[in-house]
Amino acid sequence: MEQFDAYTLIIAASVIVLISFFFVAFSKRTNVPSVLLLIGLGVSLQYLLEYFEVPVPNFFAVLEILGILGLIMIVLEAALDLKLKRDKIGTIISSFFIATLGLGVSFLAAGLILYYMVPGMSWAQALLYSTPLSILSSAIIIPSVSNLSEKKREFHIYESTFSDIIGIMLFYFLIGYFENEVAASAGLATGNPMGAFIINLFVTLIISLVASYLILIVFQKINSGAKLFVLISVLILLYSIAKKFHLSPLIIILIFGLAVSNSGLFFRGPFKRMLNREKFREMEHGLHDLTAETAFIVRTFFFVIFGASIMISSLFSFEVLKVSLALIASIFIIRYILLRVFIGKDISPQVWIAPRGLITVLLFYAIPLSFQTELFDPGILLFIIIATSLFMTFGLIINSISKEQDPDKTKIPEYKPSVYAEALDPSSSFLKRMVIKITIFYRYKIRYPITHSPYYLELKKRLKIFFLKTTRALGVKPNLNRDSQRFGSRLRSVIQIIRNPEGVKLKENRDYISLKKYVRNVIFETNNLEGILFDIIIFGLIILSVAIVMIQSVGVSPFWNGVLFTFELIITVIFTIEYILRIWTSLKPKKYVLSTFGIIDLLAILPLFLELIFVNTYSLGVIRLLRLLRIFRVLKLARFLVEADV
Repeated sequence: MEQFDAYTLIIAASVIVLISFFFVAFSKRTNVPSVLLLIGLGVSLQYLLEYFEVPVPNFFAVLEILGILGLIMIVLEAALDLKLKRDKIGTIISSFFIATLGLGVSFLAAGLILYYMVPGMSWAQALLYSTPLSILSSAIIIPSVSNLSEKKREFHIYESTFSDIIGIMLFYFLIGYFENEVAASAGLATGNPMGAFIINLFVTLIISLVASYLILIVFQKINSGAKLFVLISVLILLYSIAKKFHLSPLIIILIFGLAVSNSGLFFRGPFKRMLNREKFREMEHGLHDLTAETAFIVRTFFFVIFGASIMISSLFSFEVLKVSLALIASIFIIRYILLRVFIGKDISPQVWIAPRGLITVLLFYAIPLSFQTELFDPGILLFIIIATSLFMTFGLIINSISKEQDPDKTKIPEYKPSVYAEALDPSSSFLKRMVIKITIFYRYKIRYPITHSPYYLELKKRLKIFFLKTTRALGVKPNLNRDSQRFGSRLRSVIQIIRNPEGVKLKENRDYISLKKYVRNVIFETNNLEGILFDIIIFGLIILSVAIVMIQSVGVSPFWNGVLFTFELIITVIFTIEYILRIWTSLKPKKYVLSTFGIIDLLAILPLFLELIFVNTYSLGVIRLLRLLRIFRVLKLARFLVEADV
């Protein structure tokens, strides 16, 4: 059509880029995600085209290409900003655990919600649709956390990047697993999806390291001005080829970016001589700038086109609202619990930063036709993207207000007229004024009267006394003071041990000795609350595992077989961690490994891992019944077996 000639498209693209630039500046001042504004711009363009009776084209092919390019650029941009230093290990470990556990638990919770709240959806479909909804969006998080402290900003960059990579790997593993199940039910010969996944992951890591070294060594010697675009093209080529071979190509991008930003760590020993520091530093700066600007352009057009292609009317459905609210509640409840366990009390604004975006959209459109269903309303996807972005906006605004006020938490809150005056300041944005008013109302009218009420304080005191009497009656001596050793505190001890800022030998490290003693008391003793809870949990998992083996031996439907297999895999991972901890904390590790119960512990976890790697070894599942013998350890009957007394 005439209005879509070349110059019209160029004008439109240029205006969109300019508007996106102003959105970024506006986002830095107000903490409203620029991605949300871009989606709104796309929706506005959609209605504008409809008003002028211009048919909206099908943007799916363009959206898919932009999404892939955007994913590559965003992960590369994040990797170039990450520095692998000893003092960063704590942040890397905590962000990895939170990203992995958050993804796994949110994935299962979302799968259950979809399975039970969307009638007719199969378990396989529920899990596939829940995976994109459980992945954090690095495309939204990374540009939005630039105003946070360095530690929190790095945490979010690591966490969102880990979530992207692990989430994509999980998604394609599930597709392979369910396609394998469908083929097996049809009587076709199939391979083992877990074995293929492990092999593909190993191959991807090898390719990533080799390719990173070769690319960096070769391209630092090229003097042509266009070498950075050629380098990006090589990375995109590697990504696409790896994707065709069902590898995990995002790992290639991540490792390459880490190799560039941490050349001193990657180029050691004989590799050090291959690196020209001056040329490499010049290439690093150029690559950093090019990647950041390319990511900006790709992200801009992706979210504008996404906004122009969605049906905004799907948001106004009761079924969409019901399912979306349940999913959002599960996302933030799980995130709050994980952050409290791993980080502690200082979890603002991290608890609110859990947006869904580019990866969610990409994987949603990547679900195979054989598993797609019309029962899932795309409005759920849009609702969650918008809602999680708004929650993040709220959290970032609250955080900026708290930094400006800098309240003294040791004092009793007092009503500050200056704060209220700021809420009435017309120069402040409407959203900021409303947030300040809500914060004042909550802090001075709700929270303070409740937490300082004599009834609340008396109830808190009586509950503490009741807990003490109960635990003492059981012979347990829990620590309830402020120095109580919680799991989060112990995890921070592990991080401190890894950092080892004082350079103390491991056997002389007090944190290490204390941690090892604490874990041994939890695993081998029952004179503390943690030990009793540990034994109860292990006892329950043993019974559950044996029941699963018995049920599987009778034969169940493919759906329930998949559910039971998932539970069995989780239980086996827990038993593996327990086995490793028993070896580590035993006074005589070799004696434990060769003891009767040490061998039983090994045989209890080994068969499932063999099943995952090799095909046609399912008869080994009978050996998992030996877990029943581990009940003797929990019941403290192991004292009658001298060999197991380690």
